[in-house]
Amino acid sequence: MSVKTVHFMLGPVQDFVARSRRTRDLLVSSFLVSYLTGHAMAHVIHSGGRIVFPFVNLDKPDSLLGAILQPPDRKPRFGPGLGTLPNRFKAEVPKDFDPRGCCEAVDAAWKRIADAVNRYIRNEIQKKQSDPENLRRWDDERTQAIWKRQVNGYWETFWVVDEADNAIDRRKNWRHHLPPVEGGEKCTVMNRLEEVSGCNDRAFWKMIDDSLRSNDLADDERLSAIALIKRLLPYVAEEAIGWKFPSEAVGIPSFNYMAALSWMEKAKIKASHAVREYARTVPDDVLITPPSHILSPDGKKPDPRIEKFYKLDGSWVIPHLLQRVWDDSSMDGASLRDAYERLRKAVGEDPIPYYALLMMDGDRLGRHLQASPENGRLISQALNEFSERILTTINGHQGIVIYAGGDDVMAIFPMDQALRAARLLREDYMNAFRETAGDRIKATCSTAVVFGYCSSPLQSVLEFTRDMLDVQAKETTGRDSLAIGIWKRTGAELIWSAPWEGTDGQPSAVDSLIRLLNAPDRLLSNRFLDKLQTAYKRFPQFLDDDDQHRYMLKRLIREDHYRITGQRNPQTEELLEDLFRVSFRSWREDDRVRLAEGPLDDSAAQLIRFFRPAKGVKTS
Repeated sequence: MSVKTVHFMLGPVQDFVARSRRTRDLLVSSFLVSYLTGHAMAHVIHSGGRIVFPFVNLDKPDSLLGAILQPPDRKPRFGPGLGTLPNRFKAEVPKDFDPRGCCEAVDAAWKRIADAVNRYIRNEIQKKQSDPENLRRWDDERTQAIWKRQVNGYWETFWVVDEADNAIDRRKNWRHHLPPVEGGEKCTVMNRLEEVSGCNDRAFWKMIDDSLRSNDLADDERLSAIALIKRLLPYVAEEAIGWKFPSEAVGIPSFNYMAALSWMEKAKIKASHAVREYARTVPDDVLITPPSHILSPDGKKPDPRIEKFYKLDGSWVIPHLLQRVWDDSSMDGASLRDAYERLRKAVGEDPIPYYALLMMDGDRLGRHLQASPENGRLISQALNEFSERILTTINGHQGIVIYAGGDDVMAIFPMDQALRAARLLREDYMNAFRETAGDRIKATCSTAVVFGYCSSPLQSVLEFTRDMLDVQAKETTGRDSLAIGIWKRTGAELIWSAPWEGTDGQPSAVDSLIRLLNAPDRLLSNRFLDKLQTAYKRFPQFLDDDDQHRYMLKRLIREDHYRITGQRNPQTEELLEDLFRVSFRSWREDDRVRLAEGPLDDSAAQLIRFFRPAKGVKTS
């Protein structure tokens, strides 16, 4: 059969995903990109074509693509709720294949989803609104006009018939999609789009909020059609996509919960009686249902006396969020406050209100793809192997997978689990390539981990993390690197990065950092870290020779450590060597790791201080 090569891409991706406020928004955004691209793939397969990249084994397809390919009467009742397909693919198709069919398949799938959410909202309003005056004020015609305009004009689809692997990137530069200019009051999540009431009517949004499920809308939210689809799709999934979302996707934990989880683990161990007492004080109607791998990370059924505590959202655990609970006149705020204070005192430290957001991306896969046709098959198979390991690694560190497609991964973790998980994900990635391609393809990946303040706007944290990955890890540090950042209430606070590997038999700076984060206070005191952050960084250049200058600084730091801690033994010497590896800048240059060969940087000292438990923080 005579064939031709087609490349297809769906967009916008980064902006669509980044315009999210909640964990569910983030998960559904990533799922929708994969789901819609999967329908374009399915059109190719049903037309007699073959997906060349990513590799598709029709005997054992990706779970999402497999569900899409099933006829309506054979689709699973509870299907995948995770994005696992990239937003682009390469296919071999018959000569008479029309690529516009891929665009039509995407449009049809998107319309089914949008229509299902639209019907859900209108039906809920009709069922639950008993006040005829509210319904009279609702201008459905105006809302439907905005809805139709936004839904019909949102997605961009690119396709090109060409053998070259970079053909779709060249095609993308020829823009043909002009999103409509939106007037009126803007959506509070997707600020380029108009909110769907068309008049920012408080009564309209009160009616919407009253009609939907609890907490689907925050008090200040005014949403566009696209943001409402992202927020509400899990409720209409069976009608919209053919199967129900798994409960883990519908009840995905909040950023507040992920921030509180590390402290909840400590509380369970150090103050189980106070945990049970506090949990008894909280009303049952506020409980959530975390995924099983978080509720019982060891696989054992949790103690029912402790289980309720793990079903409290972070807003019931993190001090600055608890004030709203204590002030709620419908609850016994005084009893809650007293029980929480006893728990806090028993644990001996406050929760650190930060979660970890991880992004990972393969390095230079495009270059490997262009090297030979055989590489495409090997890369696809290696990525399939990697994808089968992602969930196990992330779940094993109490993480939540947001996206896992191809060489891209996004996940959320409790603070104390993220760096170990990042290291294991890199090992999974490289092992998958090693087992599939041997020495033929030297695959590496770069990773960014940002510790984000739980009440900060998600869009800001996402953009910062993406920048950390693309600029800090890949460009500044030279790929196959880890970049770490902290996003506080006031914005970006810290950036540290280093290659994943060491050199000349030395451990990597990343491994040294992980050890230092667990170092006892007596060996790495706050007083010493403060001096490392202030005095040493301001020292003038002792000698013109950079190596000699570093040598002199290390001698001073070593003597100061002995003076402050009174400790000088093999253990402290090993700790200081770790400290030097993380405190002098490292990078990769010409495929060689330059380990701790740069100037002194206090970012690692700040990071270690940041991980120290916050003690004595006021809770009122």
